[in-house]
Amino acid sequence: MGISDKLSARIAELIDDYSKSESAMPELRILVDQERVLPICFDMGGVFTVDVNGEVRSFLWDDTLHGQVEFDPRIRNNALFQGSKKYPELASLIEKPETACSEANKNRQNRDRSNCCC
Repeated sequence: MGISDKLSARIAELIDDYSKSESAMPELRILVDQERVLPICFDMGGVFTVDVNGEVRSFLWDDTLHGQVEFDPRIRNNALFQGSKKYPELASLIEKPETACSEANKNRQNRDRSNCCC
């Protein structure tokens, strides 16, 4: 996935800010410092992060040394959507399926298309 230099620089800035934050969980600050990733959402099992290349990576709490890049667009989009609530600039990384708009419009038979959210 290619992202703009501006967004990449912004993510790097957010990573630097996060690693300096005293309110962040210590485990996350260590992960941020070691892996250079920005935590975007987490639960009791682990954390989803984004790196400066726009890759979504997941880490288990029990094994933060072996993160994995998420390739499934559903998982990526879910993590990025949650992350975009705190970091709105990440919304541009959410990939919209090609069929999303055409499927919605196919089901809209006689409705006014000006209300389409696509």
